[in-house]
Amino acid sequence: MKKPLTTRRTVIRDLAGLLFLVILLGLSSMGASVYYLAGEGADSDLIRLADYFTRHVADDLSGPLSKGNRAALKEAAEVALRFPTVDGLTVFDANGAVLYRQKEVVRGDNDTWTCLADVTAGRRPLGRIEVNFSGEFRTVLRQRIILVTSLAIVLLSGLAVLFTILLLRVRLSRPLVLIRRAVEEIAGGRYETRLPALPLADLNAVAEGVNAMARQISSRAENLSAEVAARREAAALLAETEERHQAVLEAMPDAVLIHDMAGRLLYLNPAFTGLFGWTLPEGQARSLADLLAEDEPRVFKNLPERLVAGEVVARRSTSLMTRDRSSAVPVSVSAAAYRDPGGKPLGCVIHIEDQRERKSLEAQLLHAQKMQAVGTLAAGVAHDMNNLFMGIQGYTSLMQLTADRASPSYGQTMDRLARIEQCVTTGASLTRQLLGMSRGGKYAVKSLDLNALVRDQNALFNRSHKDLTISGEYRQDLWRVKGDRSQLELVILNLYTNAWQSMNEGGTLMVRTGNAVIDEAAAKAHEVRPGPYAKLSVTDTGTGMDEATRERIFEPFFTTKDMGRGTGLGLWSTYGIVRNHEGFITVESTPGRGSAFTVFLPAADEEGLPETKAPDEIVPGTETILLVDDEEIILDVGKDILENMGYAVHTASGGKEALAVAAELGDGIDLVILDMVMPGMSGRDTFAALKKAMPGVRTLLASGYSRDGQAQEILDQGCDGFIQKPFNTLELSQKVREVLSK
Repeated sequence: MKKPLTTRRTVIRDLAGLLFLVILLGLSSMGASVYYLAGEGADSDLIRLADYFTRHVADDLSGPLSKGNRAALKEAAEVALRFPTVDGLTVFDANGAVLYRQKEVVRGDNDTWTCLADVTAGRRPLGRIEVNFSGEFRTVLRQRIILVTSLAIVLLSGLAVLFTILLLRVRLSRPLVLIRRAVEEIAGGRYETRLPALPLADLNAVAEGVNAMARQISSRAENLSAEVAARREAAALLAETEERHQAVLEAMPDAVLIHDMAGRLLYLNPAFTGLFGWTLPEGQARSLADLLAEDEPRVFKNLPERLVAGEVVARRSTSLMTRDRSSAVPVSVSAAAYRDPGGKPLGCVIHIEDQRERKSLEAQLLHAQKMQAVGTLAAGVAHDMNNLFMGIQGYTSLMQLTADRASPSYGQTMDRLARIEQCVTTGASLTRQLLGMSRGGKYAVKSLDLNALVRDQNALFNRSHKDLTISGEYRQDLWRVKGDRSQLELVILNLYTNAWQSMNEGGTLMVRTGNAVIDEAAAKAHEVRPGPYAKLSVTDTGTGMDEATRERIFEPFFTTKDMGRGTGLGLWSTYGIVRNHEGFITVESTPGRGSAFTVFLPAADEEGLPETKAPDEIVPGTETILLVDDEEIILDVGKDILENMGYAVHTASGGKEALAVAAELGDGIDLVILDMVMPGMSGRDTFAALKKAMPGVRTLLASGYSRDGQAQEILDQGCDGFIQKPFNTLELSQKVREVLSK
């Protein structure tokens, strides 16, 4: 096992220890010298001290010895013997005889020495003493010298080491600390760290090396950081791109499937699951033939090989079976192979678009185009029929005006004329239904209360259909609608009639009104504008309809009624009238449980023309009128009717002739009654030319078509009024007077 790189040893500690040993050896040598020198000096001092002590004892013994007092001598000698280093004492008299001796001293002993001193009294010698000193004194003295010397050596060594440490700390330790801290900071990522110039050359070289290392590490770190940042950015961008692509695939309403060249499923989005029922785990356990099962093989046979070979597969139509094989979904398929950077094909991406809605829209468009074509044809037929009815109605009105009241057959004649007029009214009602499907079926647009219309039709219908019970739920704050009263009454009547005919033995008819706000999605689905709508719902308890019947109920001449009970025009005209009022109609029906028709009409954003009650008598006049129409019978009958009312009438069979008459009469013309559809110069061009020639002339537009469309354009250009063919004498007189009174 490797030892850790960290250790408690430091340069300063090693240097201090080494220096301490060096100083200790040096001082020890010095101490030995000092000890030697001090020992020699101590022996000299010891000898002098011993001589001094001996003379002092000699002086103390001089008294007892001079007096010959041995007891005092002995006492003084014993006092001297109490000195620790005195080992023996001998007192001699002047003749050399021993007067006192305490210890036998062996001369020549290395551990002892002897000092001699004369005992005198003044100058007279009394005797001599001999003091024996033991070696212990010398030993104690030398030990003390050694102790002091050792302490001095240790103290000096410590001071030297301390001074050395302080010196090293200032000169070496601090730079090393700076170097260590710098290296730690660099190791911690602070690559901008730099060391200052250091006092020692070798340490300064180390500092320069550390600074160079820091610069290299900083440069490499910057390059590495830039590379890491670039890789992170690329990774983040890649992840973001993958997330975006994943989100796009997850959010796509179309089905997407990805597989490799071996046919293994790699991915399918939720739309695929919703469309066909397969989940990704289920799909990975199946073959592509199971997932992409065509009702008839057309697109997916050998698809990967064909794509790799360069075939373009885009918007190919086919039908794929659902998971439970219960139905085939019409789809449009686009596919492409994806490859690695080297161009090797890796797999295929298949985009599958559900075509059910498109086919439904195509069917709706085809139906709308068919309805538009039939409506255009119906409008032309209705226009021609209205002109014929106009002739019949005109002559009937003339006969009513000129009948001889005194004739016995007056009553019978008027009754027959009334029957003819009723037939004309019935025929005109049929043409109104035809016009209801043409472009623009509104005549007089007013702000209407839908609740009031429904209640009026309830009362009218109940009088003739006693076997039917009508129940109603009417919203009190129902939004008003703008529309043609007669047309909307026809819508209600047609819905009631259809419901009554579906209930063979009578039943209950539920009528409801309410408000609804149509959002963008619903408006787009029904091709109307979003916003507030008033709705009318008519629910019956009849036989109901299956899906096939419900899809055809608005087609012209389609009916499920027995011969004589229906023409197939009622719901067709209802659909057209509602569409021409910028609304829509929905149907819900279950066989055996009845049907519910709901009509949605835009809420009025402003008050329409007020409904006024017209007078019920002919209004005469004396003004001059120019009647313009390409139908000779209408010119003849119109001229006769207007002249019977008191007007002066001029006629023109076309636009150019009308301009010629206008140029001849000038301001003498008070009113122009102008047909809208004429060969050569149209009613619109004729109106523009007449207004240019006679800016102040009043104009009344008369047409077998409805008010909307081209008629409305002429009205918007300044035409003063509109009257729908066929019209009777009363309607004509009231409309002429209305325009002349403006």
